[in-house]
Amino acid sequence: MDAAVNFDCLAEAIYHEARGESFSGQLYVGFVIRNRVESEYFPNDYCNVIKEPWQFSYNHVLGTFEMTDKPALKVARDVAHMILTIDHVPISNHVLYYHTTDIKPKWDYNKIQEYEVVGNHIFYEEL
Repeated sequence: MDAAVNFDCLAEAIYHEARGESFSGQLYVGFVIRNRVESEYFPNDYCNVIKEPWQFSYNHVLGTFEMTDKPALKVARDVAHMILTIDHVPISNHVLYYHTTDIKPKWDYNKIQEYEVVGNHIFYEEL
C-alpha cells in the first residue's frame, strides 16, 4: 500500500481516537497501531489494521468523521509522521490493545495485562 495512504489512515485514526489526549497519549495510540501492523496476528498495513471491524471505535459509530479541528489534525499528523519514521517503538511490541478509562470491554483479561495508563486510555500487553 502507498506510504501516503498509510500516513493518512494513521493520522485519521490518531485524530479520532486520541485528539483530546496529550502528545504522549496520541503516541501510544499510534504505537498500538504500529505494533499491530508489525504483528503476525493483524493485517500488515495501517489502513487495513485501522479498518478491521470493531477494533477502533470511530469506525463503528454512526456519523460523519470530518477532521475540522485543524490544530488537532496537525498534531495527529505530526504524531503519525513520528510513528512511521522512528526505527523502534519504545514500548513493548506486545502492547496491542487499549480502551478509554470509562468503559470495560468484554475481553479475555486472562490473555492480556495492563501495561500503562496514559491520560484517559488504558493500554494492554498480550501475555
